[in-house]
Amino acid sequence: MDGAQLGAGMTLLDVGAGEGLVAFRAIDRIGPSLRVILTDVSASMLRHAESIAVRRDVRAQCTFHVCTADDLSAFADASVDVVTTRAVLAYVANKKAAFAEFFRMILAEQFSADERDFFEKMVRPTIESGNHSTTERAVYMQAQKPLA
Repeated sequence: MDGAQLGAGMTLLDVGAGEGLVAFRAIDRIGPSLRVILTDVSASMLRHAESIAVRRDVRAQCTFHVCTADDLSAFADASVDVVTTRAVLAYVANKKAAFAEFFRMILAEQFSADERDFFEKMVRPTIESGNHSTTERAVYMQAQKPLA
């Protein structure tokens, strides 16, 4: 969570949200101005997460959508500030498409020119190569990079 640098007024996309552990922890941390989109392939799991959101009185902050990690076409380009996953990538067959969707949805203007350059030179080629372990390391490195 710390690496995501979430803040007030942001939108978080939780891919493979399951029962919403990451999403609800983010809401607890940031508060009522955080908007959260929870996606999962299981409609029943999302209904369960929605019932938890109702019990926690945060339903108004949440959007629930059944879809796969590699097809987030229901959502607009550059529509979220942060994309999170917990364990879902182990179950995604087309990781290349999933990472492409994650990056498509992240608000590009939040990145500095150096960060966009890093993405274009290091991350995009590994996504396109299909070398997923390298892609995951590159994304991790980007998340750990100190901000200017």
